[in-house]
Amino acid sequence: MVSLHATTRIPVSAWLLTTLVALAGCQPDTATGGPGSIVTVDWLSQNVADTTIVPIHVGSEAVFNEEHIPGARYLSFADFAVRNDSATGLRNELPPPDTMRQRLEALGISDDSKIVVYSDNERTLFATRLLFTLDYLGLGEQSFLLDGGLLAWKAAGNPVTADLPDTRPGTLSTKPVNELVVDAAWIAARMNTPGYVLVDARPHEQYAGAQEQTESRQGHIPGAVNLPLTELYDQDGKMRHAAELQRLFQNAGFTPGDTVVAYCVTGVLATGVTYAARHLGYEILVYDGSIEDWSADPDRPMTASPSADRR
Repeated sequence: MVSLHATTRIPVSAWLLTTLVALAGCQPDTATGGPGSIVTVDWLSQNVADTTIVPIHVGSEAVFNEEHIPGARYLSFADFAVRNDSATGLRNELPPPDTMRQRLEALGISDDSKIVVYSDNERTLFATRLLFTLDYLGLGEQSFLLDGGLLAWKAAGNPVTADLPDTRPGTLSTKPVNELVVDAAWIAARMNTPGYVLVDARPHEQYAGAQEQTESRQGHIPGAVNLPLTELYDQDGKMRHAAELQRLFQNAGFTPGDTVVAYCVTGVLATGVTYAARHLGYEILVYDGSIEDWSADPDRPMTASPSADRR
């Protein structure tokens, strides 16, 4: 079996090749970036001394202070999400681009950096939310998800440390933000329109309205299909093989050329779906206000009935 060192997103037109490679137990061995790119712990361990590589630890600061990948910097969720937006009343919105660039520069990130984001537990949602933020800032081509995160790094016998890296401020060019976010009006104008797929990334119980939610009305946006984040990553936080991802997305109704929009409660879980989709080459957007925003207006419809079956 050929070992995986790094994988990049693969155009949907080439998904059959991806499937055959995955079934053979390997993935293309490259280190080029792009939205949806992942690297393995083997690749990072062989390249961790590269000073252009900046690992970013997301999760618990207590865990980071006790053990992290050598050279890693720490970002809390609050560093890359506006927890309570005073203008909209929504939680977990994207930060102002200039503010986020300054935070990244303070970590030593520059235009030539390769940013490797990892989670300190089996949950990938904060890591993919940071990667979504980096893509929004125009840094998606140089950003990677470490498959399996800190748990996979340690399981492979790689060293961890409590030492803080000696970092110098970086310099990032100001780039136009990528148009990756849509709002409720955009969704409402395209509901049930051919060529648009709306994906609910929440657990099925929330999608079906079987679980009470204090932050919103129950159910989902009419026409949305359900593809829970937990189906796309295994119990150890590793992304599922390309063949399995392709099957899940096809069963959810994704076809080449569709415009896909993911949502969840506040736009965090949705980024795990978008990252996996981009790994396969799908272009996918995020409704960042998500169900919290949509359900706040009683005139916007919600349903507990499954969507017309695209599966």
